[in-house]
Amino acid sequence: GQGAGGARWLGRAEVPADARFLGLGGRAGGPRLRDGSYRLWNTDPKSGFGPGDDPLYITMPVQWVVADAGTHLAFHDNTWDGRVLLREGQEGAGSGADRPGTSELRLEGGPLRCWVLVGTPARVAQGWAALTGSPAVPPEWALGYQHARGGFGSAAEVRRGGGGGGGGGGGVGGGEGGVGRQGGGRGFAG
Repeated sequence: GQGAGGARWLGRAEVPADARFLGLGGRAGGPRLRDGSYRLWNTDPKSGFGPGDDPLYITMPVQWVVADAGTHLAFHDNTWDGRVLLREGQEGAGSGADRPGTSELRLEGGPLRCWVLVGTPARVAQGWAALTGSPAVPPEWALGYQHARGGFGSAAEVRRGGGGGGGGGGGVGGGEGGVGRQGGGRGFAG
């Protein structure tokens, strides 16, 4: 059956007042997550986007929580539409009481699989790599000189717009060929 607010799965967590939330994929506002609601569904903004435009291309149900007492990572292995509601905690001033932070995850359906890694930030990162695999190291050719579109030429050629780019006096990218070009002078993206 459906849970509160139409969600099939609902999970709530309370974190220390000094805890900070990070993650949930590529967000326009960066990796630090402030108070708010974050959708777990990939979209294409079609044009420019600003700090409040979420979600972007890669959302991930992976949340890091960092506090003085320790770090944890929660990975919800689920591809269904969902939303995370975050409220940062607040440390009491002087003798004031702390207010803990909260995280609430709602998923529309799918499997209920969750991994939680706990420890220092380094240990949590090591556990994440063990769970998902370490990132691949790119081959040496991916970092080579060929990314200079046929060479930049001398400093004087670059200044006058005739260096590299396959000749033709059109500056970098002025000719066909080179990185980012294919037959007919069209870029790889179309």
